[in-house]
Amino acid sequence: MKKPALISILGFVCALCIGLPPASAEPGRFGLGVGVSTMGFSVEPRYRINDAIGLRTPMGFATFSDSIDFEGNAFSGNVRLGGVALLTDYALPMGGLRISGGAFISNYRATGNAAGQLTIDGVTYAEAEVQGRIRTRDRISPMVTLGADLGTASGWRLSTDLGTIVTRFEGRFTGTETSGDPGFPQRLQNYEDRMNDDLSKLKVLPYVSVQAVFQF
Repeated sequence: MKKPALISILGFVCALCIGLPPASAEPGRFGLGVGVSTMGFSVEPRYRINDAIGLRTPMGFATFSDSIDFEGNAFSGNVRLGGVALLTDYALPMGGLRISGGAFISNYRATGNAAGQLTIDGVTYAEAEVQGRIRTRDRISPMVTLGADLGTASGWRLSTDLGTIVTRFEGRFTGTETSGDPGFPQRLQNYEDRMNDDLSKLKVLPYVSVQAVFQF
């Protein structure tokens, strides 16, 4: 799935939410949401414990092709989004709003490959190949969102969320070159260290979700 398409779908469905009245689920009822989020295409089982507290389990998945340039080397590969969240909802006394908190089990990963003439740690190699990988360092991360249910109190409604996931990322490079340079492994390690220095500045992931929910 292409990332721009996912963003366009999110924007379109968000626009449909404008003007719909707030809704709250009756205690003891199950619901199932289907929609899109920053985790990709997603489903969301939910259960309402009482008027104030509910449980949700958003799950999502998407993949798309992408390319990235790091220090002059072009890596082409795939990005995988997704994961599973376990959230507890707390209803707020205003307009059907809720605040939610819980844990996110990540499935985020990016892999890429660069080949040909590459410059690694300041040295240019005529023939080299490097594989790169980036993934979340924390398998389980804290997550908090603010959301609302919009529509009728029973049957179908739209559910929206905006929040953040606190996490860390790490990357790794492996590779080969044909000149036999004995310093290549250390240069590749230095290259990897600089990437991880950049990744260390990314400490949160945004979370946006729009779901069509049916309340059973």
